[in-house]
Amino acid sequence: MDGASRAFASPWPYTLKGVEYRLRGRIARFYGEMEAEILSRRPNPLQVYRDNVGLFADNEDFQKDLYESAKREAFRVKSVTRIELFEWMQGLDGAIFCLWLSLRDNDPKLLTLEYVRTAVYDEADAAAHELLDGGMDPVEAATKAVTDTAEAIQKRISQAGGEDELGNSTGPSATTPTTMGSTTHSRGEG
Repeated sequence: MDGASRAFASPWPYTLKGVEYRLRGRIARFYGEMEAEILSRRPNPLQVYRDNVGLFADNEDFQKDLYESAKREAFRVKSVTRIELFEWMQGLDGAIFCLWLSLRDNDPKLLTLEYVRTAVYDEADAAAHELLDGGMDPVEAATKAVTDTAEAIQKRISQAGGEDELGNSTGPSATTPTTMGSTTHSRGEG
């Protein structure tokens, strides 16, 4: 799929800190990297048990129940459900991670996850300040700025991969920018 997306998909631009980069659509490998990121953020239930079991030194039965619960949880958290993955992708942290995956090949030394995260937070912060200047409540402005930023990132990544809002592959649209700077048209048009 990566080879096909490079050959057939148009290079969607994405501007980050005033520099325009080629935005790559999602490829299958990205989903494995997203799952690994989610798993790396989860605490180890057995380690949490070890760190806190001393608090219940006077209750051996509770310690056993807690240990069994930690074991069950440790097996459960070894994988990420499809719903969990897509919910994470819709939030700002997931959107930033997806954006980083889609941009990093442009300049791997510069475009680190932290660099992209900082740039996106700066964009969301600027958007929140604009909303505040317009008289919006501070909490409402921050929430709207974060939500709008995450949605805009996911929309651009989907467009770069030829997906519509439902995740269906649509191919390049009639107004997809091409590498020559012109617009793609159907046969018989311009």
